[in-house]
Amino acid sequence: DAAKKRYEGLETINQVFMRYGKVPALICCPGWSHKPEVAAIMTAKTDGISGLFPSLAVTDMPCDETLEDYTEASEWKRRNSYTHTHQIVCWPKGKLGDKMYHLSTIFACLCAVTDDEFGEIPYASPSKMAAAVTDTGKELLLDLNQANFLNGAGIVTLFNWESGWMLWGDETGCYPSNTDPKDRFINIRRFYNWWAVKFILRWFQK
Repeated sequence: DAAKKRYEGLETINQVFMRYGKVPALICCPGWSHKPEVAAIMTAKTDGISGLFPSLAVTDMPCDETLEDYTEASEWKRRNSYTHTHQIVCWPKGKLGDKMYHLSTIFACLCAVTDDEFGEIPYASPSKMAAAVTDTGKELLLDLNQANFLNGAGIVTLFNWESGWMLWGDETGCYPSNTDPKDRFINIRRFYNWWAVKFILRWFQK
């Protein structure tokens, strides 16, 4: 806000480290990131928080009448430029009990749980959930071929197997146009970001 001379919204992310000494690893805006203009700003912030630190934007695609069929997801993603190396693209929503959650929320929470289980080092892929739904509550029962279709388009989705619902997909938004492992795979990209932050914090004074 230029008139009030203060940062608001996503602009405040550059102040997190200065205020709290913490580096944001994931940028999430559930309920907003399905809007291409918001997702674009989120992704732009990942290239250098506070001018230094890499991050990842966890974004959703819409689950309303504009995108209720998995076969349309790949084209929507491409047309709306959800294709950045530092972007994770999620579709549809998850449901637990009577509550529906944006899949970006579920992904971020499971990342935290998984990282805790692996000694705070982000090298494993998160999983787990209860149902896949659209905005209207319509349940989507994706089979393996359908889930892999979305995965092949660089979209994280939900898949139900004998052990229960799980996150399915380990590709960032840049896939399939970019197949470089350090850019393509979420767990590798997260680890590279984590190591870069560690390196910067340790050697910045040098």
